[in-house]
Amino acid sequence: MEKQRLGGLDGLRAIAAFGVIAFHYDGEGLFYYGLLGIELFFVISGFVILMTIEKTGSVLNFAFHRAARLYPAYWLSVIVAGTILLVQNEASLATVLVNLTMLQSFVKFHNLIDPYWTLAFELWFYVILAAIFACRGLGYIEYISLAWLALMTLARAFTMNGDHNLIYSPLIRILAMPTFGHLFIAGMMLYRLHTGRGTRLTLLVLIWAVFYSAFGRHDWSEIPHPPYLLLTAIIVALVWVAVSRNPMLLSNAPLTWIGRRSYSAYLLHFPLFLLFGKTVPALCLLAPAMMASYRYVERPFQRLSHAG
Repeated sequence: MEKQRLGGLDGLRAIAAFGVIAFHYDGEGLFYYGLLGIELFFVISGFVILMTIEKTGSVLNFAFHRAARLYPAYWLSVIVAGTILLVQNEASLATVLVNLTMLQSFVKFHNLIDPYWTLAFELWFYVILAAIFACRGLGYIEYISLAWLALMTLARAFTMNGDHNLIYSPLIRILAMPTFGHLFIAGMMLYRLHTGRGTRLTLLVLIWAVFYSAFGRHDWSEIPHPPYLLLTAIIVALVWVAVSRNPMLLSNAPLTWIGRRSYSAYLLHFPLFLLFGKTVPALCLLAPAMMASYRYVERPFQRLSHAG
């Protein structure tokens, strides 16, 4: 049954990747809301990373496994994108080297390509959960999430009709996550419910996390309040369906196959757009590129991390 549930999440990863790629291909038209694939990825991460760290023996093991998951395909993407941009004289060598660390957003360097901005939030969420785990606080995750939501809600409420610069400054935007923290929290609460350890407090936190999206997104996307709330609720519901006993169409073989390769697809589609433009040939080349990346880059390092 667990394979089926994880298969449902892989199906959602495929859908999220399709959304982001479609947005980058034609974000001005029909595929604008494909950008919400990022929201879907973040809710899935909340679920999966809490599940992962609960099964981890130590912070070091968790860090090693996560690094093996994130960095190899990312390095491939940086090398490809960096080479293209260096040749085109659109990036400096220093920017490329800093991007290899995945820490560019924390040290005020530009992301080489658009998809990289999301990885800062992923990394910081890993740090937060690792710290909670080290302090033996996972059993209090609802209370911690409640406090986090309360602080985010107060910050958003105080800046609704005023200056947003305070909570949307680059570092505060990542460290406090006033835009995306509720998505990770929603994923964690879904995991608690999924394991049968959910309480009324878990449901309260989950509901609050969903309704937090009523503030809308006030970053570059500027998604209005009502549609953002509705679409966030749909995303959370989809993740719940994906981990239920009957994930239906989400766990079908084609979707799960793509979902397992979605990270490589996410990282490589934009370098292909740089090289070939936002064209059909670029999209056609994405399939073999993500297959090669998954087989020769992602999987070997994942096996190594599990062997360790």
